[in-house]
This record gives sequence, structure tokens and C-alpha cells, in this order.
Amino acid sequence: MKIWLNNLRQLELKKKAQKEEELNERLWMLEQAALEEKAEREAAERRHKDLTQWQKEQAALLEERRQLKKLELAEKEEEQRMEELRQQAEDEAIAEERRRILEQS
Repeated sequence: MKIWLNNLRQLELKKKAQKEEELNERLWMLEQAALEEKAEREAAERRHKDLTQWQKEQAALLEERRQLKKLELAEKEEEQRMEELRQQAEDEAIAEERRRILEQS
């Protein structure tokens, strides 16, 4: 009977050790899953941050292009205005020269 009790106790200790090992394995698996989830979350946050930064840079580039186009258009309009003024002055000079020639005739 003593041997039987000793065997029973060893069996119980073995089962207890096995349950502890299973529990430790489950805990390790849960910790690994939590670490993986955290890594995925951090990677997603980095991707979102990178995307947001890229979108800001693209918006800034578009705004810069708009401003350059606006400036180019203003410069072209000013050049056109100056050309019109030059042409008008030339036309007036020609008209004045014609009047002077006609007056001399």
C-alpha cells in the first residue's frame, strides 16, 4: 500500500508538473501573441505616419506649383501689358511723326 501511495503521489506530482508546463507554455504563447500584435500595431502606426507625412509633402509641392504657376501667369500678364504699352508708345510716335511730316508738306 505504501508503494501504491508513493506511485499515486508521483503520478499527482507528474500531472501537476505537466499542468504547470502547459500553463507556462500558454503564457509564453500569449506573451508572444501580444508582442506580435504590438509590433504589428507599431508598424501600422509608422506606415500611417509615413503616409501622412508623404501626403503633407505632396500637398506642399502642389501648393508650391500653384504659386509658381500664379507667379508665371502674373509675369506673363505684366510682360503683355508692357508690350502693349511699348506698342502704344510706338504707334503714338509714328502718328506724331506722320503729323509732323504732314505739317511740313
